[in-house]
Amino acid sequence: MNDHSNTQFSFENFDLNVDAAELRKNGELVPLEPQVFDLLVLLIQNSDRVVSKDEIIESVWNGRFVSESAVSTRINALRRALGDDGTEQRLIKTVHGRGFRFGVQPQKPDSVPTNEATGVSGIAEKPSIAIVPLRPLSGDVELEYFADGIAEEIINALSRFHELAVIARNSSFTFKGKSTPAQEIAKSLGVKYVLEGSVRQVAERIRVAVQLVDAEAGHTIWSDRYDGDLSDIFEVQDEIAAKAVNSIAPQTQYAEMASAYRKEMTSLSDWEKVMRARWHMDKYSKEHTEEALQILSNVVGSSS
Repeated sequence: MNDHSNTQFSFENFDLNVDAAELRKNGELVPLEPQVFDLLVLLIQNSDRVVSKDEIIESVWNGRFVSESAVSTRINALRRALGDDGTEQRLIKTVHGRGFRFGVQPQKPDSVPTNEATGVSGIAEKPSIAIVPLRPLSGDVELEYFADGIAEEIINALSRFHELAVIARNSSFTFKGKSTPAQEIAKSLGVKYVLEGSVRQVAERIRVAVQLVDAEAGHTIWSDRYDGDLSDIFEVQDEIAAKAVNSIAPQTQYAEMASAYRKEMTSLSDWEKVMRARWHMDKYSKEHTEEALQILSNVVGSSS
């Protein structure tokens, strides 16, 4: 049995970071749809055995009914992303009548990846965020799918921001259907920020309310509400997710900058020094720019 607490793996020229929801090839980000990413994580974390189709459906689709063709579509998409195919089956092997197995034994890296911008350890210092499933305020199954889809889209989009460590769907969705306080979620997942919210249907309209909680400080730093028409529910889903992402990323950065500025310079981590430098850069003056450059020079010096 593999240790499912492992969150970083390497195989061939790929690096997988489960918490950050990132797959990289030779350092370059490989874009994956959320369900394809979850499929890869499932296969890698169980690389010592065959994973059945039923297990894939339970893990990737939360047990919802899907056709075998849906599973095959995700398997083929994953093979394409890895440069594999159904003939060679170098990495994703089909075990007929039983399921699928990952074809190589992944390795757990000895060290944390380095942040390209600063040269300092990235994941351990970057602000981390968990997006928990939005609560549908009715018993409508379709509304639940809609709510889950928004959360998945936000996770996928935020994962492209290198300044945020985003908890993978498999971890954050364990809180689905539970009334768990944001601070408890943050403690359980080891994150600083939690995005939570709800979805309500009013006649032919959808209303989504979300809030970004700073679990360390114990308060909400941003909230918003979005409305959409049910006539094209998937377009509304994409639009709401995009608007939320465009607000979440700046809000977390502002919160980090403000937190860093309030602390004593001698107590700042390298990440917080970078945030403090950005606070000065935003002042657009010669004095503040010089201060920012001085702070960044200390970061470079401490990491060399």
